Amino acid sequence: MLSSLPRLVLGLLLGTILGLAGAVDAAVTFDAAAENHGSTGTTIAVSLTIGTLTNGLAVVSVEMFTAGTTIVSSIAGAGATWQGAAFGTVPGNGGSRGEVWFGKTPSSGAQTVTVTFSATLADFTFVQVQTFGGVNQTTPLAGYVSDLNGTTSVITVTTVNGDAAASSTATATGPGTVATCTTTIDASFNTGGNAFGGAAHCLASGASTAFTWSLGGSGRLSQGVDVQAAGGAPAACPSRALLGVGC
Repeated sequence: MLSSLPRLVLGLLLGTILGLAGAVDAAVTFDAAAENHGSTGTTIAVSLTIGTLTNGLAVVSVEMFTAGTTIVSSIAGAGATWQGAAFGTVPGNGGSRGEVWFGKTPSSGAQTVTVTFSATLADFTFVQVQTFGGVNQTTPLAGYVSDLNGTTSVITVTTVNGDAAASSTATATGPGTVATCTTTIDASFNTGGNAFGGAAHCLASGASTAFTWSLGGSGRLSQGVDVQAAGGAPAACPSRALLGVGC
């Protein structure tokens, strides 16, 4: 029995080493979503309840009909630090425009996110807010894509395992549906035939994540972005040190 003890200890150590060496950071998790819209004024406010998140991120997607030169000038609220990430402008269709912003470490509980525009809105504008946990706080978003959509719009976001992909759309008629990686729309609004806007997400499991938006009529803009998982090296060094092996 005693002679087998060293082998038992060595086996336990090797198991610990291999387990730690294979450890990866937790994948991005989805938390909550909400939507609001407007066609006049210079602000749109979105209210939602945010969970308690580690490495949390709020993603704000904006779709403007007939944007002209109007852009998002600022975003505030939810106790987050806000930054513009990407935008896409579609020629024609009155100059439709999409923008994606993010807010790091949003506060938990009932929150309001307020989007301020550079000029009075001239047409339907949709704002969706989605919150996630486990997000890289240095480079939260990557791989923005946008598309002038017709009755069908495919948004393919470059992703890696553990990331999430977020997509949003706006169309002149609705309602809209989403398929391919999900059939669930996180937040949406349909005016009853005049306009539709919505957002969806998928937890990535490969090199790309595709959203197929099917829209009730002539579309305006679809967009998508990769929400990157928090990174870091596996914590294998303490066990390796017990065997005199460097990190």
